[in-house]
Amino acid sequence: MNENYNNQTNMNVNQVPNNVNYGEQINNSQKANDFINKLLKDKVSLIGYIGSILTIIANFLPFVVIKASVLGYSASDSFSYVSTRAGKIVLVLTVASIVLIALKKHVYAILTTGVAALQFIYNLINLGSTYKGTGYYSSYVTVKWGIGIYLTLIGLIGLGVSIFLYWKENPNCFKEAIELSLIHI
Repeated sequence: MNENYNNQTNMNVNQVPNNVNYGEQINNSQKANDFINKLLKDKVSLIGYIGSILTIIANFLPFVVIKASVLGYSASDSFSYVSTRAGKIVLVLTVASIVLIALKKHVYAILTTGVAALQFIYNLINLGSTYKGTGYYSSYVTVKWGIGIYLTLIGLIGLGVSIFLYWKENPNCFKEAIELSLIHI
């Protein structure tokens, strides 16, 4: 069978195919290495990317888990943050933040991250008052926060740390962000 294949391609086992451009592969590999090295040197952007990606993933994970047990029958359900209008807003703002960080427009990322964080905090306050925090809602129904809440919080904190580090490098950035937001109002 191998002999047929080699005869069909007019190559023996020791020959290298003509259509492989190893120089191009090495060049692409070098570009990837350069990108990774550049990213590791820019810790502000790296932390922002990690926080954004974590927040985006967290939007699709269980946000609230509800379990009910009545007369020996039990059921459970959960919903993700992205299934709510507020979750979609946070998702869009987080995607905007990651794009702005990639474009080195950290001043604008301050605004999108700030609005996303305020929206998330507002939702946590409302969620807590709606379900009386985590724990028992009644003797038959248990409402608990899902992993999505915690990962969204960690991701937004990561974005906040990224913004804080950017602020340490550029002390006037918040002034610029406020001026930009007032110009657009």
